[in-house]
Amino acid sequence: MTVRRTTSFRPPRITVRNWNGTTQTLPDGGQSYETLTGTKNVLVLGLGPFPAQAAALADALARRQTSATGGHDSGGYVSYVECADFASQMPASWHEAIPRHWQNSTPDAPPPYDGTGCGSDDSAPAAESDRLAQLVRNHVRQGGSIVAYRQNARLFPGYWGKALAAARLEHMRRASSTSARCEKDTVLLAGSRSDLLVLELHHALTGAGLQVQCISPDDGHALPAALRHCSPALFLCVNFKGLDTWGERFNLLDAAGVPVAVWCVDNPWHLVSGIRSPFWKQVRLFVTDSSFCRPLQEHGARHVQHLPLATMAELFDPARVQAAQLPPAKSCGALPDGLEHMLIFAGRSAFPDRERFFAGCRYPHAAMQQADEMLRHGERPDFDWWCATLRTSPLWPSHEVRSAGLAAEECARRWRTACLTACAATPGSALTVFGDDDWQSLLPQGTAVHPPVDYYTVLPHLYARAAATLNLTSMLLPAGLTQRNFDVWAAGGFCLIDNTPGLEIFPRELVCESSFRTAGEIPELFGRVLHDHAWRRQVARAWHSHILTRHTYHHRIAALLEACGCR
Repeated sequence: MTVRRTTSFRPPRITVRNWNGTTQTLPDGGQSYETLTGTKNVLVLGLGPFPAQAAALADALARRQTSATGGHDSGGYVSYVECADFASQMPASWHEAIPRHWQNSTPDAPPPYDGTGCGSDDSAPAAESDRLAQLVRNHVRQGGSIVAYRQNARLFPGYWGKALAAARLEHMRRASSTSARCEKDTVLLAGSRSDLLVLELHHALTGAGLQVQCISPDDGHALPAALRHCSPALFLCVNFKGLDTWGERFNLLDAAGVPVAVWCVDNPWHLVSGIRSPFWKQVRLFVTDSSFCRPLQEHGARHVQHLPLATMAELFDPARVQAAQLPPAKSCGALPDGLEHMLIFAGRSAFPDRERFFAGCRYPHAAMQQADEMLRHGERPDFDWWCATLRTSPLWPSHEVRSAGLAAEECARRWRTACLTACAATPGSALTVFGDDDWQSLLPQGTAVHPPVDYYTVLPHLYARAAATLNLTSMLLPAGLTQRNFDVWAAGGFCLIDNTPGLEIFPRELVCESSFRTAGEIPELFGRVLHDHAWRRQVARAWHSHILTRHTYHHRIAALLEACGCR
């Protein structure tokens, strides 16, 4: 414990080492406590830096309840619970300030903080946090009041998370005029129809006979409102959208008995690098790249399963695409003539919001030179290679993993640029790029670069009409795939695929017909597409049949629901 005086006009500010050894300053004052008012005894969850402040709130509640019950024993009783890791860092004056008439109701505590800062929150065994949550749940169900120090869940989330969630859920349901009821055919889906994969997941979930309720990730009241009267079958989100960094929403769902599934369609280490408590280890993680499964488990993730991307067959169905009318040119831009002779690429030139996300990250120049040489020989200096090269360990909770991510993203940019440059330099390739303006400066002068097109209305037409579509997988996903790996074939098009370990989910004979290892191999492969029409039709039909038989979002949702125990 450290006491620091900031000015002569302010009281001392107290700091503690939190669950992973990071020093945090403790806010104080009445606003630092949350109050859930009941009709009976008061339970204080965490005393904060100055027990007198908690005592003022709790005793005021107790006096009010004693008055309401006419002075009978059923009101006015105060007990408290405190985290041993917190209490062990407090001075003797803190312990002496706890009112003597309060009873300590703390369940058996773990050993105090040992100063290792191991970053795993092992100080709060599951059995202990479960006992505390049950104590709090029973207290609120019996009409008890709660005074909780707001910073608890950020200091020691493994200890306090379940208890605080249980208190809020039980208080919310007790205050509701309608008792909770079980709605096991409902899935809470985080996001709006315009968010990544929400439309596809919504369609597949309803196709599985489930009711879907979309929850706005930005509305802090939406989730509590959805749980006020029911416990749905599942909460599902993409890339942790809809879950806060401290795990309060996860704990609320867990208290309601709702399984939480997160489909990580991007690099999961980038996603969890912004999370500030270990709750993510308890969610049901689904990753599109199988190479992440073991490292996530080694870092404590309890449920990890490979779930590749897929296609929405109804959107990319060739018959539908041919019959559908394109949006007006003013809304999507006029498509170029001669698509049937073109090799197209649709994608970004760089990681979105790259500068902000990778602020302060660096990688050694010599290692990047080695990576360039690997790219020229068809090797992949991917995220795993960079983690090993930079000796990045552990991968969480520090932000060091982002330096490996920056280097892998830079390699991905160089890979895309090299492949597109090779295509643009080939006579007759008619390379056409649909993406951001930065491609103009990265590619040879004269390369046709068009603005991005809408995924749901224009892209299916491009895939179906172009001679071939080029797929270039990011180095951030060592064994990952893109939606192009599925959508192009589903639309009846032809996809030139960069060879990655992720292609192992497809038949080897199909992969061999349509994949390449180096940028220099692309022109020859595309030349065969242009000139061997019978071969092109045969390969495209085989791929189309395989994708629709094995790799739609209906298949993915079925697997996800089974893994979550919802089927």
